[in-house]
Amino acid sequence: MRSFSPRRRGEGARRADEGLRGVSTTTVCVVARGSPSSASLALGTFSPPSRGEGKIATTTDIAAVSRRLRLRAIWAWTFFASAVPAVIVGQGFVGSSERLRDVGAIMALIFWLFGMIPAIAATVAAFRHWDALPDRVRFLAVSPLLAVSFSFSLGVLALVLA
Repeated sequence: MRSFSPRRRGEGARRADEGLRGVSTTTVCVVARGSPSSASLALGTFSPPSRGEGKIATTTDIAAVSRRLRLRAIWAWTFFASAVPAVIVGQGFVGSSERLRDVGAIMALIFWLFGMIPAIAATVAAFRHWDALPDRVRFLAVSPLLAVSFSFSLGVLALVLA
């Protein structure tokens, strides 16, 4: 048995005259099934959400969030790995002037700072969508910042114990 139940004002549907300025609204007809034997028909208006609405990811865009997190983590690891050859080259100039040794250290610091930007961005975004992300993506997103904090901890321990 089919029944018609239009949405009333205040039940989540916007009327055409209540839409956002400059945004077109579309009338939609929805058939919702409550059980296999009954269906209800709802007629209402739909307008797309404005900017800023829906900040938490839904299940449909978790794949996009995962791709962004993987990309940020990979860029962070790439910059951190690029700092290592710069330090090795800087230490290779030990017999030469002090100015050449400083170039390698400065380049390593620049690579490391550029690596911190996507590392922090990936970690913050991973914490924001923590419950919806798969475990592998969670670990990959926070791993660059975990590695940096671990190396800082080792450095502090080396200074304290020395």
